[in-house]
Amino acid sequence: MRLTRSLFVLFVSIGLLAVGCATGGSAPRVDSAGLVRIASKEPGDLFAHPSRSMDDYDDILLGDVTVTYSPRQAPLSELDTQRLRMSAYEVVTTQIPAAGQLSVSKPGPCTVKLEVQIANLEFPEEGARGTGSATMTMLFKDSLSGDPLVRYSQHRDLALGSAQDPNLKRLQSTLEIVAVDMRSHFRHALPLNATGARKDNGCKGVIGAVRKQAREAAARK
Repeated sequence: MRLTRSLFVLFVSIGLLAVGCATGGSAPRVDSAGLVRIASKEPGDLFAHPSRSMDDYDDILLGDVTVTYSPRQAPLSELDTQRLRMSAYEVVTTQIPAAGQLSVSKPGPCTVKLEVQIANLEFPEEGARGTGSATMTMLFKDSLSGDPLVRYSQHRDLALGSAQDPNLKRLQSTLEIVAVDMRSHFRHALPLNATGARKDNGCKGVIGAVRKQAREAAARK
């Protein structure tokens, strides 16, 4: 029995080694939602669904902007939170042109929902060095089922503020930096992989067509 168990472990180990060799030496990194990490030398982490593609969809619905704080950080006021949400919508539609170009106002079978999450936010204490930090995430989901399709996250120090509303300005500037990085990943790192899987829902794959045009335009520069 002991010999049989040892042989079983050996065969399993050989099988895992073969899978690792077939995928370039290591298994893909998968997050808790089942999204697979896409390797990139650029800042941040990009994950995408292994079999479903946002390139099969046509429209983008701007969803919630949520903020969570580190344990020792007091929340923003309701007014500042609302101002941050409005700023986030402006940043996303400016820095990720497809989000503005293909924007719609309600969910549908051909619509992807884009949510912005600011997590573990911490501002610098008055008189202390540093600018604070946060983890910023842009999540594309099926607007009806809520299934995640693409996620981009980046943890970074906050940008410098200004004399007026320094903390809010830090957040706005940092979000803009992250959105620019997301645009680069969206254009260059995220594979073009329209599958036609949503044709029965009347979807034409407009997002994929727009991304392809943007990639070709960038290649010509």
